[in-house]
Amino acid sequence: MYELYSIMIHSGGALGGHYYAYIKSFDNNRWYNFNDSSVTEIDESDIEKVYGGAQTQSSSSYYSSYSANAYLLMYRKVSPDNIIDVKDNEVPPSVYQALEEEKEANEKEKQEMTERMSTLQLRVHYNKLDKLIQIKKE
Repeated sequence: MYELYSIMIHSGGALGGHYYAYIKSFDNNRWYNFNDSSVTEIDESDIEKVYGGAQTQSSSSYYSSYSANAYLLMYRKVSPDNIIDVKDNEVPPSVYQALEEEKEANEKEKQEMTERMSTLQLRVHYNKLDKLIQIKKE
């Protein structure tokens, strides 16, 4: 016995469009729409709308003039052994290391962006000379 727990959806046409996902929560068995930076709860009727056919559209989609179709379905085996929570000691150290490296890279990028945003760059042209001057905004 398997249960559907995730649907990848393509909204748009063959030459372009938008992807988003409907994912069922293992905690409360409710469905959610993961769409770029927003996550909203949806009804099961929204799920039926993405199984092709007429140009139906989820109310939470960006492209109301395009059709939306289920692109990829994900199932999991229904079993008492299915896990909902993963304990810290079950995660390999390499995953923690990768997460830490990603965190450090994000922090470095954030610091570099802050530095760029706090610097004013002036390009001066005078007597056929060209000079770039960088000044801290403070």
